[in-house]
Amino acid sequence: MQFRLTYQGLVLSETNKGRLQNARATEKQRIRKIFHKQIRRLWEINPYLSSFGKPLSSGKMPGPGTAIFGRPHNNNSIKSLSIKHALGSYNFVPLVTRDLEIGCDIQVLFLRDDRVGDVLRAGDIDNRLKTLFDALTMPQSLSQVGSYEEPEPDEMPFFCLLEDDSLITKVNVETDTLLEPVSSIEGGAARVIITVRTNLFRVSSKNIGFA
Repeated sequence: MQFRLTYQGLVLSETNKGRLQNARATEKQRIRKIFHKQIRRLWEINPYLSSFGKPLSSGKMPGPGTAIFGRPHNNNSIKSLSIKHALGSYNFVPLVTRDLEIGCDIQVLFLRDDRVGDVLRAGDIDNRLKTLFDALTMPQSLSQVGSYEEPEPDEMPFFCLLEDDSLITKVNVETDTLLEPVSSIEGGAARVIITVRTNLFRVSSKNIGFA
């Protein structure tokens, strides 16, 4: 399965310093909210994903362990995932999970508002990519949602790409200068196109649709 996620706006460097760390958590959740809308749309329009949780054509729901289009209905439906990954007022629905035995390769095109010659500062890029990867991953604690303590009505449940970032199996990054500024944003602005391709750790009936 391959698809693309996009983002434009501030991408700040990761930090572990006191108040800045809390501020970064809020920033990551802000970006996570943008990816949520795109991943929710993917669940709606992808034939394989959109079949999860729906009744069979006969109108009868399958029993425990019964697969629809190769994926067990009960364990990996939106409802089941949201219950399993409840966190405070949030119910997260990660697409890539350990239970499914899948990971994903990520290719990033990172256009940033810097002068020519500055685009290869590896340390800065690494820290800003860490922010993006955290935003692709469901929070592991409430401290990671920052000031967004309650979900919005359209974030119930809240869709994420990854259960945890260790499921990223390969990363390829291309950086370049952003020639068209992001409106109303000055320093730290970026346009990002993220290509995601899922891969199977072990082929089974529950994950064949991700091949």
